[in-house]
Amino acid sequence: MNFPRLRRSSFAPWAIGFSFLAALAVAPFLESPAPAVRLGGQLATVGLYGLFSLKINIRRLHDLNRTGRWAALQFVPVLGLAFFFYLLLAKGTAGANAYGPDPRPAA
Repeated sequence: MNFPRLRRSSFAPWAIGFSFLAALAVAPFLESPAPAVRLGGQLATVGLYGLFSLKINIRRLHDLNRTGRWAALQFVPVLGLAFFFYLLLAKGTAGANAYGPDPRPAA
């Protein structure tokens, strides 16, 4: 499966915004008196967040001309944060690469 490239200017609002929404979504489950509801809600939210962030990170990696397998780093506790900042700050490949045309408009 080949995901299209994602520029860093598009990556930042998606990644930060979705992280904020995930935190808001899990908050009501933290107050639940039933342990099963609390755990189930947290697992569902974290699972959906993990799938969405995996897709976004793969698209960003493709802009950097790297394979999507690098996205597994997001699940490593300390490396995940460094990996996020790398995706946030690294400049994408200029011009077309193995994953498609440059998403920046031609000047």
